[in-house]
Amino acid sequence: SLTHAVAAALPPPSDAPVFGGIRDGYRVLLDALADAASARFVTATPATRLARATGGWVLDPLGLVDAVVLATPAPVTARLLRYVAPEAADAAAGIELSSSVVVALSLPQDTALPDNSGILVATGESLRAKAFTLSSRKWPHLAERKTALVRASFGKFGDDAPLTWSDADLIAAATEDLATVTGAVIAPVEAVVQRWPGGLAQYAVGHVDRIAEIESATAELDGIALAGAYLHGVGVPACVASGETAARRIAESLS
Repeated sequence: SLTHAVAAALPPPSDAPVFGGIRDGYRVLLDALADAASARFVTATPATRLARATGGWVLDPLGLVDAVVLATPAPVTARLLRYVAPEAADAAAGIELSSSVVVALSLPQDTALPDNSGILVATGESLRAKAFTLSSRKWPHLAERKTALVRASFGKFGDDAPLTWSDADLIAAATEDLATVTGAVIAPVEAVVQRWPGGLAQYAVGHVDRIAEIESATAELDGIALAGAYLHGVGVPACVASGETAARRIAESLS
């Protein structure tokens, strides 16, 4: 049976934590990488054009560069590749995105949250949130804090309406929906709202073939590498792997 096949494929049970993270957040890692690179960072400056040039590439508005890693959302990648790899650009342009909003809640430590790491809301339910991550249950180091942390996620493919809701309305929806699914009294001590327009690539039927087409069409572009969540997975490990692959490709081309 399918159940038996899945059970046989799973690794043996382990007492080790299912999830792992960085105690003080990813910013610690990012800052360390930035310090180690000793690089010049130009932020809040969108790249507008990518073109071949003698000895490298022209990336406007920065000018001539030795190599480029396009760690950009699929539509941006498509736009930048339009004149250097049109077939790859066409394939990347076909990848659709969905938007989301995350509401982080800090609750009194004694809030009666379930012991599981998260809650998924089925399609068709009357709740507005689509999922809850019980962060203090999921991450052991967060359980040591003086408050209980929960993340509520809003937004579905084809429905960007939550992006337009006010922070107050989003926090109220997160609080009310969490109370509904847990039966607990939810009284946030603090709340933070983060909007992610077009933040999630959608893996439609044929996605693997589409990505193979993009990678094949850019394989001969010396000094160009691709990375990002639209390629081989939206999770952190998959994104890190795509970044490492891109870095190796660029290192090899420059050497």
